[in-house]
Amino acid sequence: MVSTVKKPVGRKPKIKKPLEIFIETYQPKRRKKSHPEDTSIEAYFYNHDKKKDKAKIDKAYSEKRVWTYCSTDEGDYLVNGNSIVDRLGYLITKVPYTEKPLKLLIKL
Repeated sequence: MVSTVKKPVGRKPKIKKPLEIFIETYQPKRRKKSHPEDTSIEAYFYNHDKKKDKAKIDKAYSEKRVWTYCSTDEGDYLVNGNSIVDRLGYLITKVPYTEKPLKLLIKL
């Protein structure tokens, strides 16, 4: 007797990108001026040089909810906390990070 094994029919599970995982885990706040359909990382950027943004960043930093988006020759990455070197912008999240320093490499 020949055994037949049925292969599952359907789509392959979607592999999530690191940025998608970050957004789901830490829930960054979107800029009010960003378009609702804008899915780029820039839709979440806050600028420390603007007075309104600086106050929001400083408050969120004390609550461990600030991430810095940085860019280097090695690639783009997110680091928890307030970093100045190689920064492109800051993200403020709803979910705070832990005590451990985190650096997430983002492939765009």
